[in-house]
Amino acid sequence: MDVTGRESAAAGEGERRLPPNLQASVDRHSRHLAELAANLRAAGIGEDVIDASVRDLVGSYQAELTAAMRVVVQGQDHV
Repeated sequence: MDVTGRESAAAGEGERRLPPNLQASVDRHSRHLAELAANLRAAGIGEDVIDASVRDLVGSYQAELTAAMRVVVQGQDHV
């Protein structure tokens, strides 16, 4: 069953799948987090800059994730 409550033939038992647009958003932001971590590590950045960088990244993700979740919760996204 996927996160919208529908059965999914491709998903294994107990596995939850995200709708494609939400999965794309999660994947993109996962890549951004990995890049941010690598850049901060390479630059030897301090705690305060790490906090600010993560706060900025999360802020940019908030609107996109909120919109995608509204679509999923309202059942308008088809997997």
